[in-house]
Amino acid sequence: MPVKLSEEVCLLPRSQLDAIRAKLQPGAVTNKDEERLRLKHLSQDRASRWTDTIQAQRTRRERARQDRLEALEAERQEIDRIEAEEAAERRRQQVEAANRMLFSNDDRVRALHSRLLLSEVLVERQRQMAHAAGIRALEVANEQEWLARQAIALKEAAAAEQRKLEEVKRRAMEQRDIQQQQLEDLKRRILAEREQRQLLGESIRAQALAEAKELQLKEEEMRAQARRAVEDTERANKVLQSFKQLERQREEQMDAAIQEYAKMQEVKAEDGKRREAERRAAREAQQKRLQDKMQATYLAALADQEARLARDVRLAEEKADTSAADKAAERQQEWEEIQRSRGQQLETRRRGEEEQRAADRAFADAWSMRLKELKQEERDEEQKALERNRRYANFLQHQVSRKQAKAQSALDLEFEEDLARQYVVSDSDDVFEQYARAHIDEWARLGKPTAPMHLIMAKLRKRPLGNF
Repeated sequence: MPVKLSEEVCLLPRSQLDAIRAKLQPGAVTNKDEERLRLKHLSQDRASRWTDTIQAQRTRRERARQDRLEALEAERQEIDRIEAEEAAERRRQQVEAANRMLFSNDDRVRALHSRLLLSEVLVERQRQMAHAAGIRALEVANEQEWLARQAIALKEAAAAEQRKLEEVKRRAMEQRDIQQQQLEDLKRRILAEREQRQLLGESIRAQALAEAKELQLKEEEMRAQARRAVEDTERANKVLQSFKQLERQREEQMDAAIQEYAKMQEVKAEDGKRREAERRAAREAQQKRLQDKMQATYLAALADQEARLARDVRLAEEKADTSAADKAAERQQEWEEIQRSRGQQLETRRRGEEEQRAADRAFADAWSMRLKELKQEERDEEQKALERNRRYANFLQHQVSRKQAKAQSALDLEFEEDLARQYVVSDSDDVFEQYARAHIDEWARLGKPTAPMHLIMAKLRKRPLGNF
């Protein structure tokens, strides 16, 4: 590899320098050049056998082009041969058509053809009558089917209406059962509350009676205590009297000295009696006050208890009456709501029935109009079909006439000599008989009426129309 020392000096190996000098010096062809030429020829020979080279592709395209041109030429030759055969066949068919045309111009053939056409007309008329009968049968079937569907729809509507009525009745019965159950529950609740109030009143009354009895027992005990106190006082008085009696006896035994003392003692006794009477009266008044106070307290407690009981009973009754009134008002409101909802449902159902009947009437009217329109359209279509068939028949007849005229003109111009050589007029009745018999047999095989042909043949046999 050269080493660059500077911009002006470059070092090269000797082998490269010798090779450069050898290339620059002209000389004779050496063995090395001959070998190189031989290798070149071998490479070219090998490359000529390759299929993916540009030259090979060019050669292949040229060969394909030649093959395609040869195939096109062979195809054109085949087309020319087929066209020639078709032209010959058309020439033969035109000759035969000319013969048939000349044969068909005979009066007997025309008469036979007219009867054949009459037979086809009769067949077409029968087909049209059958078609009209089928259309009428189809219309009747459609009417019956529509009536059946209408009956089914009415039956289904009646069944649906019956189901709706049964559903409304069932709901009303359920509502009635629920209301009856609610009334029964309310009645049981009122009776239970009344029974509870009665039990509460009885318990309060029993408690009051027990308290009154207890107060009575206490009062009796106090009275007994008072009686015992009175008895004790009386016993004390009796003892005192006995003591006084003893004292009087002593006093009777004593002298007047003690008279004053006795009087003083008597005064004291009277004062004691008086004080005792006052004490007894005070004690009795105190007992009476206690009894009156206890009785007043008892009566006040009893009155308060009775008032509370009456107030509780009144409040319970008012509450029950208010609850019953509220519940009655609520039930009345619910009943009014139910009646209003039922009325709305009945009104909605009535409007729905009216709308359904109106829709059914509109549908029936629309369907009737549609049937009329369909019938009119069918008649119009039949008329249009007849008109199209008539125009098409006229067009076909016109085309046939033009084709016949054109074919006749072409035959007259192109094949006049061939027709003159090939056409031979046959005046034999056997040919016509065979021709007519073939058509009659064919018509009979197709199921078409053959009476018109038999009639014309009978007339022709009786009065021949002559040769053609």
